[in-house]
Amino acid sequence: MNDERVEDLQLDGLKLIQNTGGYCFTCDSVILANFVKIKQNEKALEIGTGSGVISILACHKNNANDITAVEIQESLYSLAERNIKLNKLEEKIKVVNLDIKDFCKSSEYQKYDVIYTNPPYYDAKSVILSNNKEKDICKYEVCLSLTELIDSVNKLLKNKGRFFIVYPAERLVDLTCELRKKKIEPKRLFFTQASQKGNANLVVIEAVKGGNPDLKVLPTLILDNDNYTEQIKKDYRK
Repeated sequence: MNDERVEDLQLDGLKLIQNTGGYCFTCDSVILANFVKIKQNEKALEIGTGSGVISILACHKNNANDITAVEIQESLYSLAERNIKLNKLEEKIKVVNLDIKDFCKSSEYQKYDVIYTNPPYYDAKSVILSNNKEKDICKYEVCLSLTELIDSVNKLLKNKGRFFIVYPAERLVDLTCELRKKKIEPKRLFFTQASQKGNANLVVIEAVKGGNPDLKVLPTLILDNDNYTEQIKKDYRK
């Protein structure tokens, strides 16, 4: 298709089809994919897979073999399926075209060891939406509020299961309050910023359902470092 491009993910030949007129992944997806840890024989779930980039990278980096990726938008669901086939990961990643709230009630419902998400960041009531519905659903809480997201995670995550999320730093209080309401305890977090002199723009969290209060704040990740993915592997995945 004329509005599509194939990008090299610069990892062992992995590639990704992106629609240039729709939602395209950014560095927050790469950061989360590098932070997510999935152990052998664990079942993992991604909420809002988009093009499938996070699950593809996380699957490869963790040698995972049982990932379910849920996507509400049919256009992105189809794109994720194509990307998974492109990278020959059909046996390891299954894509489901459902609203996560409906997924919780469906025949697909089960408990997961690991859940991860790069969710909509902003309250749709506070902005004027664009004419691009696909982008708006990805960026704003049009179909999924933060409260609904954490409620779904609580239903789907096993006790002592791990939850990974990347979110705007300015909404950290909102996020941690919602997590604590459901007894999903933040255990490790780090902030990201564009440069040494910049302000934090994202927060990346690992939380444990039923975990004890004991938060470790890791060093801030500076994104003007070309090797920031290696830093995540070295300093954040221990």
